[in-house]
Amino acid sequence: MYRYLKIRKNEGLYGRFSIIRGRSIPLFYIKQLLVLVFVAYSTIFLAVTTPFLEKNSMTVYIIGIFILVFYTSRLLFHAIYQLYYRPRSFLTTVERIIINDYHHSIMIERDDIEAIVRTFTNLLLIRTSRKTYLFPLMLIDKSQLQTLVTSFTDLFPARTRIIDRFFEVIHAITLALIMAVHIIQYCAQNYFIPTGSMRNTLIENDHIFAEKISYGITIPQMLGMESSMKLSWTRTRAIKRLDIVIFTPPSKSSDFHGNEYIKRIIALPGEHFSIRNGSVYINGEELHEPYVTGPTEYLGDEGLVIDGVVPPDSIVVLGDNRTDSQDSRIFGYVPINNIKARAFFLYFNSDFSSGVSTRDRLSRFGFIR
Repeated sequence: MYRYLKIRKNEGLYGRFSIIRGRSIPLFYIKQLLVLVFVAYSTIFLAVTTPFLEKNSMTVYIIGIFILVFYTSRLLFHAIYQLYYRPRSFLTTVERIIINDYHHSIMIERDDIEAIVRTFTNLLLIRTSRKTYLFPLMLIDKSQLQTLVTSFTDLFPARTRIIDRFFEVIHAITLALIMAVHIIQYCAQNYFIPTGSMRNTLIENDHIFAEKISYGITIPQMLGMESSMKLSWTRTRAIKRLDIVIFTPPSKSSDFHGNEYIKRIIALPGEHFSIRNGSVYINGEELHEPYVTGPTEYLGDEGLVIDGVVPPDSIVVLGDNRTDSQDSRIFGYVPINNIKARAFFLYFNSDFSSGVSTRDRLSRFGFIR
């Protein structure tokens, strides 16, 4: 993207524009390095955490590498320019442009200038009949940059406005996407209930919000990581019995691993769990479960018997619909680190063919217990 400029006529001295100096120099390069780190991190993060980008992760990596190479090349050029020329100021007048650096001053007469171009890389190109001069606009103090640019007349203002607006929209969309993916990964997410394993607390086609802050941040599996990582020290509350959670079954359950399930926590680490006479017993006492549909029984040959003390850092989860639920009776104890989120709000059911009245449908919506 180029912006073609010319010196304004019939006006006096426009001003002297100074290069950053002192403490501003290391701060400038630290900020630029942070931008590079952010671009690299965002590329990897989006590729592994965004469902509609995950299948095209190579495309995301290619785009990210291209952007990273662009920003890195621009930063290196500005650093080399500053180290070699040690630029000091840029002066514009009606008659000429004067570039002052550590070695000498360059005077460029207005009548000798064939073109002035501001490039997408934030370089100012001043082309004369004999030579082209470069000046890095990034090194000018931001408070003076806009004043310098307005010292010139834009030869194609309509095109400039369109291009500027285009890049503003792309920038806003990109930042919104990155922010949304981070919120989904670390804070809250919408979930859809496809089965009746949690009836009647949650039924088919329910839409719920689940928060991910309570049980600690989960760092997704990215390049160089063998698996995702749970930061237990970031937990804001203890895991409680009867919490309804979204989780992935233990890795040893190959038939279920990778899928996300929603169940209710029934037994906590160190507690004695058992099923007898159609009920759940915790530490020898029957657990009162008014939310349950059907008796609680082991599931025959296809299931597991997990009678005993719950291992450390593990929980027992069961569906509220005990006669039709794949839960700890199938895949055993669930590691706490496998918990993804806690369901807390039911806001919609997309099944309008069930014959349920609008009043009864709305009465179900609200906080999940």
